[in-house]
Amino acid sequence: MKKLALIFDFDGTITDSYHLENHVMAETIRKFANPNFQDFEVLKYYGPTEDGIVAKIVSDDKLEEARRFLFKFYDEYQKSIGLKPFPGIKELMLEYRHKLKIFILTGRSRKTLDLSLEYFAFPSIFSEIYTGSQSGINKTENILKLCADNNLKREEVVYIGDTLEDIKSMHQAGVDIISFGLAHSHSYQIELEKNNPNMLANDIHELKDLIDRLI
Repeated sequence: MKKLALIFDFDGTITDSYHLENHVMAETIRKFANPNFQDFEVLKYYGPTEDGIVAKIVSDDKLEEARRFLFKFYDEYQKSIGLKPFPGIKELMLEYRHKLKIFILTGRSRKTLDLSLEYFAFPSIFSEIYTGSQSGINKTENILKLCADNNLKREEVVYIGDTLEDIKSMHQAGVDIISFGLAHSHSYQIELEKNNPNMLANDIHELKDLIDRLI
């Protein structure tokens, strides 16, 4: 069936932001809960939004202040490290927006997403944006909501994401997914290929070829 929409993940798909995310959450936890908390420890809490993860560790009486710090520090830190979109990804979106609807569907918070889109000077090319839940992973539910909200069939959309969890979520929803894992190791990309055969793009040109094949 003809594809009518491209749906992009953000972290690891539009930009390599895992270090940014982990460091910002860990710094917030160090400041408001546990001074010895290490950046890598954030990984075991992945699923909720950034402020949802912080809420699992920071006490309720400090949580609102911690959230304010998290968002402020996020914006400062992304600028200090010069976070950038992957080369060619913005241009690819601009090219396809004349043929397809373009969406973002991510597990992160709307606040940090807006901060990065503003910093990247992304044009207003997204039909809608769907973000994460403070309680946990919600991509399967959100992709089905996106389809219902926009009168799209599952067969008419394709998701572009970077993780094994993305593959699992989209397969559960019955939605095609292209794996675009530039932020990950070679061994992880091998696992992406195993779990999503013939749907792995190793660079922006392969991504475009896969999109063209599907549409």
